Amino acid sequence: MLSYDNIWESFLENYEVEDVDLPHPDRIPSVIQNALRLFNNRMRTKAICNNASEMVEGLSGEDDLILLAHYIKLVQLINSKVFYEKLYNPFAADVGVRNFKTQLDSLNNSVKEQEKLIDEIIFNAMEDFI
Repeated sequence: MLSYDNIWESFLENYEVEDVDLPHPDRIPSVIQNALRLFNNRMRTKAICNNASEMVEGLSGEDDLILLAHYIKLVQLINSKVFYEKLYNPFAADVGVRNFKTQLDSLNNSVKEQEKLIDEIIFNAMEDFI
């Protein structure tokens, strides 16, 4: 089993941002649950979050820990991109379309790189039966 604290610490080690950009501490369990849903969907597992014990049941090991942390990071990057689009898109003409497009392209690249990294982690975690 993986503890919420271990998952969150792993996420923080892989996602260096200002504290203001992190979810409120009260939301940490729901952020982990969301990442677990994405993990379960991708890996076809049935792991569950136990909020009472703050543990994820059905997962263990470094591969699962790293993957959950990176799913949290992916969601944070997507949320940052959506926030940026909604906040600055109405003012794009005023602040300069080139700058807006450059920043948006950068955020899109970050999301794509994170998705690629998740694919690599899954590939590396697969057992070789040869």
